Amino acid sequence: MDEDIVRTILKGLENSDSLVQTMTGNMRVETTITKETMAWMASQQPSTPGRPAASETGGGPPAGGTCRAEDWDWATDGEKCYLREIVSGSAGDGVARTLTRAYDGEKQVSFDGQEGYIHDRLEAGACRPEVALGLRWASGARLSRWLREHGPTLLKHEDLDSQGCYVLEVHYDEGNKARLWIAPGLGFRAVRMVRYGADGGIEGVTSYEDFKEYAKGVWLPCTISGTSYAARGIGGFVWSETKWRVREAKVNEKVPPDTFELTFPNGTPVYDARSDRVTIVGADAIADADVENVTRVALELTDGRTTWAGAASRIVGPRIERTDGTKGKGFQKDDDSAALCLLAVCAALGVRATSAELVASVSDTAGGADVLDWVVAAAHANGLDGVKIRVAASQLARDGRFMVGVLRTGACGLVLGRAENREIILCPPTLLLSVPDSVFEQMWRGESFVAIGRQ
Repeated sequence: MDEDIVRTILKGLENSDSLVQTMTGNMRVETTITKETMAWMASQQPSTPGRPAASETGGGPPAGGTCRAEDWDWATDGEKCYLREIVSGSAGDGVARTLTRAYDGEKQVSFDGQEGYIHDRLEAGACRPEVALGLRWASGARLSRWLREHGPTLLKHEDLDSQGCYVLEVHYDEGNKARLWIAPGLGFRAVRMVRYGADGGIEGVTSYEDFKEYAKGVWLPCTISGTSYAARGIGGFVWSETKWRVREAKVNEKVPPDTFELTFPNGTPVYDARSDRVTIVGADAIADADVENVTRVALELTDGRTTWAGAASRIVGPRIERTDGTKGKGFQKDDDSAALCLLAVCAALGVRATSAELVASVSDTAGGADVLDWVVAAAHANGLDGVKIRVAASQLARDGRFMVGVLRTGACGLVLGRAENREIILCPPTLLLSVPDSVFEQMWRGESFVAIGRQ
């Protein structure tokens, strides 16, 4: 009997999914981080020599409140999807950010501020508004398909918010489980979902409310409320609360095919995960021979020691070369000779350093002024006059544990940690080079990278 009911529920979900070909809409998303979460995060901040941890000084993140607000514009057509997020606040810093993603059925293309990314597949449910609406699981799979694959069991029938609901339980990911309240009267949509971790504690609770019938048989929630919890091991307290409010939604109206195709403007650095390469749209790439020569000569002049790149190098162009993957400690004052060596090699081989990007993880004790000194010296050693210094701030070292320096040509330049407020621009600007998030993550662990381009 229970198995028959489960089959009916899954069939009802599949029928509801079949009624939706396209969707467009807009929603507001607001996330609140709790005081308990802020306190726990502050307690995890390690202290540095001469500086106590944030938890010891009462400093650190703000004491809770709405810390992130976003506006979403979205469109879907079957498996294709488009999502534009405009972030009006993040962790209390108030920095605006726009992130656009599009998936054309074969690849995901993203544009984050001034940087582009290409992935050979959709990154889980990253740009699927249907995940927030309860039409898809977090992985991006349709909820009906995901449930069928994991074999749900029927627990009971229960009234919830004046709706008769069937409560299903499903086990997944080695010990995790979820319970879903499915309402046949709302097109077999979920009106409540509770996720449990492998330790038995609640990971999250989501409620889908204020349903509206946007087309015959197509019911969607206008308000979604989500609460996430910390793991039991650290207290199981409320971690964050998120509310989605649908402002507008349209179903089964024609969506132009080019909605799911993003193009990058000239000068955009684009990281392609399929080839693990960074290219600059509209820019001449460094020749393979130059890549090989710079790597070979630099290794010879440093006796195989790649201290100038923190034991790692990235050559930006049609291909990427790496010397070795050993972790380094970043640039210190004594590394100026190595930096000069590298730039001298570039100049000797005809590879102009005007399009070079030095990315360095710099400790607080090294001092920003020392870094500026050797960067300016290296620039002048290669005949690059007109070095300009101006004020800027870094997002990459907000906790002040160490500074991060990024030397770019074009409009960005060198950005030192939050306490420093300086930026270097090499003139004349030729290319604006950047690195993908994965590289910044490695920088955060104390590695450094050098990227070289060509004028």
